[in-house]
Amino acid sequence: MKRLILSLTLLSLIPATAFSQRSRDYGTNVLAEYYFGLLPSARAMAMGNADVSVGGAVGSIFYNPAAIGSLQGLHTEFSEATPFYALSNCRYHYLGGSYRLNEYLNAAVTFRQEAVGETTFDINVNGNYYPLDKPRDTDFGLTLAATPVKNLHIGAGVHQLRRRDRADLKGNVMNFDVGLLYALELPSNEKMEQKLQFGASVTNFTRGIMDFSIAGDTAYSPTPSFFRAGISYHADFKNTGWSFLTQAEYQNVFTYEYATAYRWGAEVGWKNLIFGRVGAFTLSQDALGLPEINRSRETDFTYGFGTRIPLHDLSKGKIPFDLNADLTVLELQGGSFSTPRLDNFSNFAFRMTWFLEE
Repeated sequence: MKRLILSLTLLSLIPATAFSQRSRDYGTNVLAEYYFGLLPSARAMAMGNADVSVGGAVGSIFYNPAAIGSLQGLHTEFSEATPFYALSNCRYHYLGGSYRLNEYLNAAVTFRQEAVGETTFDINVNGNYYPLDKPRDTDFGLTLAATPVKNLHIGAGVHQLRRRDRADLKGNVMNFDVGLLYALELPSNEKMEQKLQFGASVTNFTRGIMDFSIAGDTAYSPTPSFFRAGISYHADFKNTGWSFLTQAEYQNVFTYEYATAYRWGAEVGWKNLIFGRVGAFTLSQDALGLPEINRSRETDFTYGFGTRIPLHDLSKGKIPFDLNADLTVLELQGGSFSTPRLDNFSNFAFRMTWFLEE
């Protein structure tokens, strides 16, 4: 436990010592939603968008790169979220896969893209405005997670983020993430197994700067560096088939004075086949100097459902994988008090656990 506390402390100090000055102009950056909003895990979104201390899925690496450390064999995932607030043509896609290389090492590759579609927006490059043409953000990621000792996972990931606002206006930035996940086994018996998990991660600890140019103009856009830490409790009641998970998470952005968040989530499962999820979060945000019009804090509830279909067992081994399906449908809250909730957001995901022949 002393090692865990020391590791969490050192991890939280990485950005604080390297980047002590916090940005005040990030609130209008279009990449803010990419980092703090849509993420590929429908399961996590249903639980307040928290996942740093839970893991167990490929998409969890966007919350904590150590999260794949407990996965065995081959796992693949796909998710899609649509639409994005009032942008009815916007689509969010995600593909990911992980594979255990040996007893101590797991690797994952991921792809995600937010394609806005047709818009009437302009982009400001050094005081010059250019119309956008089907802008999109694309992220290619590679993550490695090691298990040096039992129940302790350490992960690191690199992400190449490419932004295209129009054919002649493109930007690139590389982000590096680190994280750890530790499971503490609690007293258990033949009726119940239980454990606590502690997780922490730093996203973009090198504080990458995106640069893009058009018509001789060059602009630079900072990308956020932030810290997540959380704790989760897991209980499996083996005699009844029920399972329970609850978690709490804290988020602090080192390069931005807003987007500090507190998140909570819970999941109840039955026989590892059906799952119900709820969550809540509160997130500080920039009111742009108009607190009487714009929200300075977003607070909301979340919910979703999931199911596992044991195709491998049902087909007596003929189908080489089991399938998990997750769904989250939310009414998104607007940034201003006068903006009505939009009930057109959904995120669905499929997760496959493969049974490979030895």
